[in-house]
Amino acid sequence: MKFFSKKHKEGFALIEIIVSMAAGIIILVSFVTLAMQAKKISRSNSEKLRATLYLREMIEVAKDLETSNWGELLNLSCADPLSCHPEIVAGAWKFSANEEILDNGFFRRSLSVFPVYRNQLAFPNEIVTTGGILDPNTKKVRADISWLGEFGARTMNLETYVHAP
Repeated sequence: MKFFSKKHKEGFALIEIIVSMAAGIIILVSFVTLAMQAKKISRSNSEKLRATLYLREMIEVAKDLETSNWGELLNLSCADPLSCHPEIVAGAWKFSANEEILDNGFFRRSLSVFPVYRNQLAFPNEIVTTGGILDPNTKKVRADISWLGEFGARTMNLETYVHAP
């Protein structure tokens, strides 16, 4: 009987070692998978933050032009359905046709300017999406950006209204 118990105990120790190794491998694989996923999400968040900053920069350019060079916002190369991008020319912001490619082709951004229509010219006048009367002193500016990120193709946009001084 003693011989049977010794064999039984030795076999049980081997099973304990195998189970412990399997549990250790499962924990290690889970940790590595979690770390890789966290890194992917971190990269994705970093891309989204950079895209947001690029969009805000375009909106800030439009806001700057609102007070410094209203005529540039009337540039026909940016009128819907066309798009453009801002560049500094001779120390001032100017719009150039087509989209802009940033970060070695990673991001593509553009700016579009749309006419604004109001329900009436006298106060209180509200912006309407269909019909209405053209307000030549107000423009809707939309900045768009797109990129191919960790989780596929992504796009974002920001909109604002600018008004002639």
